[in-house]
Amino acid sequence: MNGKRLATPGPRGLAKAAKRRISKRIDQLISAEKWVELEGVISKALVAAPDDHWLHVRRADAWYEQRRYRKAATLYRKVLELMPGCPLGRWGLASAELALGAHPEARKLFQSLAREKPEVMGTRVCGEGVRWARGVVADANFRLGQLAEREGSKVVARRRYRTYLRTMERPALSIESRKGAQERLSALGVRGQDR
Repeated sequence: MNGKRLATPGPRGLAKAAKRRISKRIDQLISAEKWVELEGVISKALVAAPDDHWLHVRRADAWYEQRRYRKAATLYRKVLELMPGCPLGRWGLASAELALGAHPEARKLFQSLAREKPEVMGTRVCGEGVRWARGVVADANFRLGQLAEREGSKVVARRRYRTYLRTMERPALSIESRKGAQERLSALGVRGQDR
């Protein structure tokens, strides 16, 4: 990424139609786990938009999915230097830190996401809609529940899983599942009330 300014559509940026087309292709390649082809698509797009933080996030996501966690974390940090509030950048860095065993750093990032209001997160510059943002908030709570469980903090874990379930009562795009949260609550010995 060059400099501190983000490219805008035009000669050094991607037009909206081109970005939509590239976005769709990137999502297809990630779903198909075609990492080499994905690298080529992102590299080509970065020629036209070298400071497009979203493209860098997607590159870091690809590295993360290939278990190249350190490399992904480094790029997520660079993205967050340019766009400190980017939810995808924060989520990616939190996930990479978690994979690297840096639980305190991951927790801070997941907490920052869990505290966000979906209506704000989903509609600002890096937002992808309220349903998407609600899913990010819910999933951050799920991850915080997992971290609390690992540390033996059942009360915190239960609270986080319950928050996940409450958040999911409204339309949301989550990578976790209600069933998974209910299973975790059941495993923690919960049948509707705290012990």
